Amino acid sequence: MSYELSQLEKNKVRLTIAVSPEDFQKGLDKAYHQMVGKITIPGFRKGKAPRRVIENFYGGPSIFFEDALRAVYPDAYAKAVEESGINPVDAPEIDVEKISVEEGVTFHADVWVYPEVELGQYKNLPVEKPQAVVTDDDVNAEIDRARDSRSRWVTAERAIENGDTVTFDFEGFIDDKPFEGGSAKDFTLEIGSGRFIPGFEEQMVGLSAGEEKDLSVTFPEDYHAEELKGKPAIFKVTIKEVKTKQLPELDDAFAQDAAGFDTMDEYIADVRKHLEEAAVRRADAKFENDLVDACVADSKMEVPQPMVERMIDSMVQDMQYRLMNSGIGMEDYLKYTGMSMEDLRGQYAETALQRVKGQLVLQAIQKAENLTVDENDIEKEMLEIAERIGQPVEEYKKRISEREKTYLADDALLKKTLQLMKDNAAPAPVAAPKPARKRKAPAKAKAAEEQAAGEETADKPEQAEGDKE
Repeated sequence: MSYELSQLEKNKVRLTIAVSPEDFQKGLDKAYHQMVGKITIPGFRKGKAPRRVIENFYGGPSIFFEDALRAVYPDAYAKAVEESGINPVDAPEIDVEKISVEEGVTFHADVWVYPEVELGQYKNLPVEKPQAVVTDDDVNAEIDRARDSRSRWVTAERAIENGDTVTFDFEGFIDDKPFEGGSAKDFTLEIGSGRFIPGFEEQMVGLSAGEEKDLSVTFPEDYHAEELKGKPAIFKVTIKEVKTKQLPELDDAFAQDAAGFDTMDEYIADVRKHLEEAAVRRADAKFENDLVDACVADSKMEVPQPMVERMIDSMVQDMQYRLMNSGIGMEDYLKYTGMSMEDLRGQYAETALQRVKGQLVLQAIQKAENLTVDENDIEKEMLEIAERIGQPVEEYKKRISEREKTYLADDALLKKTLQLMKDNAAPAPVAAPKPARKRKAPAKAKAAEEQAAGEETADKPEQAEGDKE
């Protein structure tokens, strides 16, 4: 095998690879043994015809050329890539220049390669480091979510209010004619959720169980059903039942039920602790992303389009998994949003380009700093994962594959690179937000506090008149 390397355009090269007649002959032999069982020649049992007979029957050895090329191409291309030192980012485009038994085969492999990165500043970057701040409002909101999850719906003997859940029948009419999909029995809706078209839920407020009403609405111009876009409609509704949400009291019993703590104070402290840990992780991740973005902005590179397309593939696949977890198929999502797959990929293009650039500058930093990982780094990664999943580290090590170990090595190298950038950054601190209101103590605790405060005041001597002024 011999090759020649030439530049086609920025980040795209051509390998002209020549496979000798001897090596090509080996490929022809391999192709014959793969194909002979599928070929029928008169006078021979299937799979028993000699190669020469098959070639004569089909007009020459060219019948085996395509499969012979497939046989010799992988090793020849891999060897040319290794010897030339190029770093391909995608599969090559193959074009045969000449092929024969006498001369072997010569083919072109046009391939995109990793771009050269002119690395900009990656130390002393003027990037603000976010502060991991958790306010009392954050704690209150988390407790409110837990409280809401333990609420129950009870029948309300009153008119509908915003936030109520209503069971009702409805039938829709356009030009006094019912339309497909415009009616339902015993439908349940949370008023104020915005699930129905604008104006529908608002007109239900004030109605009571047993009442009927005609609701006048207009379908939005961007409604997903083409035949209903912009059409005025009348919905006849009959209210069956009104329910309101009943929330549990925020007391020690709630703390025990929600998280197994004896008191609300313990529960609130635990909520704050977990929120603060999450805030630290978010702040650190933002700091890392901002540093990489700043380095990308100061670096120069031309990214081959196949690298961007591969990143878009990954992003689309991630989205598809998320949709599947929500019980939605990609086709249904595209239909509902009125997008094509091309539109969706287009939305990801800019973010994908930025991510690829981020990967390239991180690799350039690793090269510039001669950063590597060793067994100790991988051991640390395995220990962290084992602790996170609650498994003995030795047991985790036994079931980890070599592929997973390579992934851990890559992850360790990434962490080491980002840590270098953070250690050498020159961030200015962000002003911390002002503390918000605190969660009010449960009624019993509040009464005890007021009583204690009153006793403390009663024990104090009164101020002298002069001191009061």
